[in-house]
Amino acid sequence: MIKTIGIFSKPDQQRAPRVLAELLAWIQSRKLIPYLECTAAELVSFHDQSHILPLAELVSKIDLLVILGGDGTLLRAAHLIDGNNIPILGVNLGGLGFLTEITVPELIPTLSAIIEKGSYAVDERMTLTALFSSSDNSQHTQKACALNDVVFSKGIHESQLIELSIQVDGTWINKFLADGLIISTPTGSTAYSLSAGGPILHPSMHAILITPICPHILTNRPIVVPDTQVITVISKSKKNVLLTVDGEFIKELSCDEEVRVKKGSSKIRLIKAPNKDYYQVLRTKLKWGER
Repeated sequence: MIKTIGIFSKPDQQRAPRVLAELLAWIQSRKLIPYLECTAAELVSFHDQSHILPLAELVSKIDLLVILGGDGTLLRAAHLIDGNNIPILGVNLGGLGFLTEITVPELIPTLSAIIEKGSYAVDERMTLTALFSSSDNSQHTQKACALNDVVFSKGIHESQLIELSIQVDGTWINKFLADGLIISTPTGSTAYSLSAGGPILHPSMHAILITPICPHILTNRPIVVPDTQVITVISKSKKNVLLTVDGEFIKELSCDEEVRVKKGSSKIRLIKAPNKDYYQVLRTKLKWGER
């Protein structure tokens, strides 16, 4: 039974304060207990300090997390709650969003159905873990978790292509000369990988997608591998290679430095929009059939 609801909001969205105020009023009218992430509390002048917490602390106190924003907002939240089995209701406040399926008019009816019936459908989305050496060149290994993708790219002021050697479970696959490389989950197949010419994978698939970005050789095509395999990317570039995870800069890789990418140990639980299937979401977001 859901009794406590957490709220995480994009701070610079014009619609956020109004939607947040309406949501908060509805929660309190149902005698439910709200917990607000610090930035969300500022948007509506919420003053109950005992119920205002950073998201990483807030998730231990709630039964459901409502995210107001877009896919970027949900990705930021997913990083902070990694390992917590909290269902997430993503509400799209505008723009293209594959992860935030619920529209603003659908928010209260969807929440009402969840609270009153106590049943809802959840998509469990796989994550990726990137393992790499620490920035101080010690022997320690650091990790970063991705819901969408792990990306290797050249610096923003660099014109030369970068060179990356790829292994899958220790077997050498190829050496890519390209603007970069994207390793994505099925969820991330509709993000950066799609823009780079990668295929769309259904989010329920147990697979990892490897997509080169503008490869120098046109026969270098995206590759889909089982999610049981470990992908090792080794920089062979004289120029430093940028490593980003879900759009967040992690570090610069020097020549011969490697990163291992594998299936993450945790999953992100997204509440499905009622009366919508994945293909309907694709048709709507990608405007299939329109001219």
